[in-house]
Amino acid sequence: MNSVIASNINQLHFNRAQRNFILNIGAAKDSKFIGGRGVGKSTIIAVVMHKINEIMPRSCWVLQGASFQQILTRTLPGTIDFLRKIGYKQNIDFFLNCFPPKYYELPFNSPLKAEHCLFLVNHKKRTAVAFTFFSQDRSSSRGPSRDGIICDESLLLDIDKFNEEAKATNRGNDEYFKKIGMHHAIYHFSSMPTGKHWLTDSSSYYDEIGKDYYWKLRKQQVELEMDFIRLKSIKEKVELYKQIFETANKIQFFANKGKYYSEYSAFENIKNLSPRYFNDLYNDNTELLFRIEVLNERIMKVDDGFYPALDRNTHGYTGHFDYSYLDTIDITKGDYTNHIDSRQDKDCNPDKELCIGLDYGTAINWVVVGQEVRKAEHLQFNFIKNFFVKSPKTIDDVIRDFCSYYRNHTKKLVRIYSDGEGNHRRPNVAGQLSYVDQLEKILRENGWST
Repeated sequence: MNSVIASNINQLHFNRAQRNFILNIGAAKDSKFIGGRGVGKSTIIAVVMHKINEIMPRSCWVLQGASFQQILTRTLPGTIDFLRKIGYKQNIDFFLNCFPPKYYELPFNSPLKAEHCLFLVNHKKRTAVAFTFFSQDRSSSRGPSRDGIICDESLLLDIDKFNEEAKATNRGNDEYFKKIGMHHAIYHFSSMPTGKHWLTDSSSYYDEIGKDYYWKLRKQQVELEMDFIRLKSIKEKVELYKQIFETANKIQFFANKGKYYSEYSAFENIKNLSPRYFNDLYNDNTELLFRIEVLNERIMKVDDGFYPALDRNTHGYTGHFDYSYLDTIDITKGDYTNHIDSRQDKDCNPDKELCIGLDYGTAINWVVVGQEVRKAEHLQFNFIKNFFVKSPKTIDDVIRDFCSYYRNHTKKLVRIYSDGEGNHRRPNVAGQLSYVDQLEKILRENGWST
């Protein structure tokens, strides 16, 4: 292996969540890492890949996502960025969508085509390992034998489809790797699901320590972190910071009988993220979303929910993507986020007008976007996108977000469906237009007509 890469790995300082996972990489065939946004999941995926490249030369793995768009825009950019940080150079140490030079031995079950693959090479051994991209909306994982699976954002997976397709490929090559603990391992990385879920079911072995002991501590940790966010005094924050990690350190996740389950708040990575990161996310999201997505809180049920029977798997929408556009984005250049707009949405017709519904609130303002589509003998209305902001941002900011996302939409005509507040003027603002008039003004400034 490249000595520069080995040196860089040794000099890295991983946070507690990352360090604990790395220590348990070879101890479990079934691993589940549930982490808040920003905790460093992409870093761990890159470390797992590097480890495979070191100890499993010529192996071939699956990199699994619910959608191919997720792999392209969320998983790979962060993973490739960390590989670069530890010394991997494109077309020297890693190869994306192309085979490495012929003097590197390919995996024993190498893909026939290099498209939708990432290859890492080991210069000392003159070997390559492959990570083939599988998704549940584009590429079938039926057929080929693989040496293990890395899954990102596993809460979005159809687990029955995953077991039938991807998991069934996790077979073979025991004659080469049977003594290696990572062989045929399945690593799940995910944000926290809500309600009862197969991911969190894997944590049941911790109940042997004492019923709900870990989860009561996690709940306590989340409440302390929420207090930290709300505090203004730096001195008080410093004292509370100590309490947070004293509580967190009482929770020691470990492997047991071939399984490893852990869940960590993004606070584990606060030294890299900074307190400002948490303040910004708290201000830009609802408190419930912040607690789940960032602090990684388990929410079994939303109390007094407006739709108590709402279920992600039954009622959720996972997106319908235009890969003829997404395939043109060079994810290795680091500017992929600038290209993620309505051009990726296959269920958005750029030549048809858009309809928006709005709600004007004090704490939160939102916009939902839809389009009328003719299906055979009838008309169908599809809801294709939503936007929201929290106070102190206003409905004006939501409309600007809408204009930015749909800046490449061809037919810039919007039908506005407003509630009764739309004709009111914002109080205490001299010369303020009505809500609808103000929105139309912003739309016109961005090239739209209404």
